[in-house]
Amino acid sequence: MRTKYFPQGAHMLKKFSYLFISNLGLKFNSLIFSFIIAHWQGASFLGAMFIFLSVHSFGLVLAKLGLFYSLEKKLSEVNIDKNKYISSAFAINIALLAFLLLILIIFSPYLDSYIGINNATVALGFSVLLGNFINFGYAIFKSNLQFELFSKLQFFRDFLFRALSIILLFYTSSIEVVLISKVMVELILLIYTVIKVSKYNLSWSSPSKAIIKELIELLRYNSVLEIRTVTFNYIDIWMINFFLGDFYVGLYQLVWQISTGVLIVGKALIGVTFPYFSRWSSEGKYDKISKYTGFTIKLSLFMPLPTLFLSLTYSNEIMSFFGEEFIRASIVLIILLFGSLFRPLQEITSKLLVSTGKAKISYRISVFSGLLNIALNFILILLLHIEGAALATTLSNIIIASISIFYIKKHSPIEFKAFKAVKSNVMASIIMLLTIYSLQYFNFFWIVGSIIGLIMWLTVIMVIEKREGSENVYDFITRSLRK
Repeated sequence: MRTKYFPQGAHMLKKFSYLFISNLGLKFNSLIFSFIIAHWQGASFLGAMFIFLSVHSFGLVLAKLGLFYSLEKKLSEVNIDKNKYISSAFAINIALLAFLLLILIIFSPYLDSYIGINNATVALGFSVLLGNFINFGYAIFKSNLQFELFSKLQFFRDFLFRALSIILLFYTSSIEVVLISKVMVELILLIYTVIKVSKYNLSWSSPSKAIIKELIELLRYNSVLEIRTVTFNYIDIWMINFFLGDFYVGLYQLVWQISTGVLIVGKALIGVTFPYFSRWSSEGKYDKISKYTGFTIKLSLFMPLPTLFLSLTYSNEIMSFFGEEFIRASIVLIILLFGSLFRPLQEITSKLLVSTGKAKISYRISVFSGLLNIALNFILILLLHIEGAALATTLSNIIIASISIFYIKKHSPIEFKAFKAVKSNVMASIIMLLTIYSLQYFNFFWIVGSIIGLIMWLTVIMVIEKREGSENVYDFITRSLRK
């Protein structure tokens, strides 16, 4: 089956479905976990836990520095010696991992003090070591377009960690059990990943100096992309922890979970498209990339737009659901949801630049975006506290997305028409907001008002798109879930 927006037909659609459902499950797990921790332990416990997890994620990035993206790109191409590339990438990865573990040993007293958990660095070292090799397996799975396997492993890795943490927290309120849960689950998933990788019948080959040089050249650019992602995800909470304390980290990170939750559709699509974009670019099929980019934008902003408009009315009610102390972050919710409109555009343009051989441009933009985000966070957190952190991240997203889109439009054969892709969603979201404001005069409970508003939003989208003859987003997602 072929569709207008899926040149590869049902084959690509099925892969998107796997990642979409996996990401939906991951975000649901994360929100439920955060809700339980917030009610049991409060914002300070939640903040300390997120600080550890953020440093863990940063450690995984330093252990690969864009290497796995480079490997995934090369393995997606045809007529290459996969064993040579995997062996060469493994050699680079071991060197990066050894350097990282040395850093952890040297700075362990400072990290334990900053994270605020005893022996945090020990748990960090073990979990990063195990998690690194799991991620190496992920790169092999994705390059072979095994998105079903990747999605399942990604989901169960997150689910088992959170479930085990909650079970252990029933018996003790010590935050150390969260660290123990992380190490145990990483070990289980590593064993399973090794079993799955062994089925590819790969063989060890002596690393090639030429291939190592090629991967390092790609790594130069992809590493900055990953570090930029980390700065957008974590630099704000690290600075909030340093200047304001873990209580405010807990408030801010809960809002971050909500604002990134609306991006699950776009995250799934971008994850699926990268290997295809790389392959189509090597074949000169820019028309396919252009066609699919439009629908990627459309689906990526499908959830963020109405959620933003909903928060303009009900931000206090949404945050009070997690506890009275979290109402303090209501304005932060609105600011970060506005920024979520630009984050998918930034991610899409980055992937387009890398997959079409313009990694150097993406590298420069990424360096600028990382420095800009750090500078804005430093200034605005001191001036406006957690609202300043949200504003810094949002401004950075807007500026970098605008620069990337401008470059693609001026110097690329790819068509990038963002507003046209989301026009019907914007109109429907405005009508939804007016509907919700009207219902407030009748004192509707906020959940009821939200449901009625969302029904109105979806109805307007379906009517507009049916009149325009474009593929209906609701039908597309429904078909994806059925498959």
